[in-house]
Parts: sequence; C-alpha cells; structure tokens
Amino acid sequence: MKHSSNGILPGIVLIGAVVLGALFLFGGFDITGLTTAQASTSTVISSPATGAEIKSGESFTVTAVIGCRNSKCNTVRSTISFPAGGLVLKTGSATKTWTSLSPGSSQTVSWLIQANQTGNRQVKVSTTSKNAQASSNLISVIIYVPACSSNADCGPSQYVTSAYCGEGGDVFRDYQSLMCAYPGTFSSSCQSSVTSVKVADCGNNGFVGQPYCLGLSVYQKYLSVGCSSGQCTNSTSDVLLQECLNGCSNGACNPEPALDSCGDSDGGFNTYQQGTVSGNSNGQAYSLTDTCFNGTASLTEYYCVGDQATSITNNCYNVNGSLSYCYNGRCY
Repeated sequence: MKHSSNGILPGIVLIGAVVLGALFLFGGFDITGLTTAQASTSTVISSPATGAEIKSGESFTVTAVIGCRNSKCNTVRSTISFPAGGLVLKTGSATKTWTSLSPGSSQTVSWLIQANQTGNRQVKVSTTSKNAQASSNLISVIIYVPACSSNADCGPSQYVTSAYCGEGGDVFRDYQSLMCAYPGTFSSSCQSSVTSVKVADCGNNGFVGQPYCLGLSVYQKYLSVGCSSGQCTNSTSDVLLQECLNGCSNGACNPEPALDSCGDSDGGFNTYQQGTVSGNSNGQAYSLTDTCFNGTASLTEYYCVGDQATSITNNCYNVNGSLSYCYNGRCY
C-alpha cells in the first residue's frame, strides 16, 4: 500500500501547535523577558504599626507610602477605608490622587482618623492606577477605653476594718490604698493594697506618780495597760515598795532612831566652869547648858550619868566653904 507524504506534514504542524499552546497555557514557557514589565503600584502603611493601642475618642494619623514600579503609573488614586467600622475620617477626603508617578518614585500621604468604638479595628489603604496593577495594605489597631486615668478613678482609699488589737498590745485598723497602675493606657488597671495601721498606742506598763505611805510601809501605783476588743485598757494597783520598821513619812521610811548618848563639854560635874551637855535621847537630839538660877548663888549643873543627861541645882560655895555667887553659868 502506498502512503502520501502530503498527509504527514500537516499532521506534524498540527501536533506542534497543540504542544506550544499547552506550554503557553500551563506556564511551561516563559516569554516575559521578551516584553516590557508591567507597571505596578505599591502601598505601605508606615504608621501606626499594626496592633497599635489607641484611646477611644482620640484622633490619630494614618500615614502611607505610595510607590510606582517598573513603568510610569498614570492617574494614581489611594483611598483609606475601615472594613470593620468604628473609625471615621476626621478631616479631608478619603481619596488622594496624583496625575502620574514615575517608576521608582513614591509619595507620602496622611489621613487624620477619629477613634469612636472600642475593639479591634481595621485600616485599609488601596491604590489603583489607570495603567498599573493595584495594591493595598491592611493593618489592625486596638481602640480601648482605659480602666483608669488617675487614682481618683479607682475610688477612695480608706479603712476597711474595725479596730482590733495587734502587735504590742496596741490598736490597729486595716487601711486599703487604691491606685491606678499605668494610668490612661491600654494596660491601666486599679490595684489595691492593704496595710495594718496603728491607730492608738496603748502605752507601757510601769510605775506612775510618787511613792506614798500606806500604813507603816511605802507603796507606789503601778499602771497595767493592754488592749481588749479593739480598745485600750488600763488599771492601777498598789505595789509594796518597802516595809518600814520605824514608820513611814512622806512616802519614805523613817530613819532608825539614834542611840542614847551624852557628852559634857566641861568634863563632867564641874560647878566652876560653864559646860554644855549634848547627845540623843529616845531618838531626839538635845543640848543643855549650865545656868545660873535667877541671878543668885544657885547654879543648875548638867552632867552625864552614863549615856543619859542629868542635872542638879545647888548654891555656889567657894573653896573655903563660904557661900559665893553664880555668874555666866558657873560658881565663883
């Protein structure tokens, strides 16, 4: 049987066309290098950073950098939007427009935003061009209401317990202090601490006042202090300081009485020299001086008998035995 060569060539051409089409269709053949690269835009939100914490009711600025790559970008528009709501544009237009951007160049654009609702909120900036690929950038910010902005927001610091007896027998109360940690921020919180505060010093045990006589002995008041049911208590008692053998006077024991004693300055019974007898008798000191009686010849002579003083009154006689006279406590 004879085959025709004219039928083989068309078949080969058909198969080659199918293979080339498949390569183009499924990306097996790269021809990008054969044409000029397509222009594209770039969008980068430079601030705030994603996850930024912003207080509800405050305004903040969104800044984006818009660029052009590969070829000139014509009629470029960048628009800000809020997919999750809760944010509003405070001033100006949501869309910024440029007639063209040169390849490799960029423009910085800002919008002033008002935070209205709490929660995770999204900020999106989308850029389009008449002849370039579009681009976009999306960030999330946290809108919050601070738990507190000052200590006053946490309530008053105050005593939180009744009085009770504590260390050292004094009166205490627990005091709660409230404060705002990291005021006005996302991390703000009210914190409390409780401390035990001494509100009354009940004092110390000890003697009070001056010693005094009670009976024949010396006593002094003793103060005993303490705490009971959150209140200071005290009581006094009479404490014996000293028992007195000779009685008590003015808060002190009387001294022991002196022993009886007697001394005569003129050496004893001597009527021709004035003398003085002195000493102690029954705890009392005494002093007795020889004395003429009524300016006559009579003399009262004091002298000692042992440890006791005694006296005798006689007329004065001279050495011849004749009656004489008495003068200045002696006989002449």
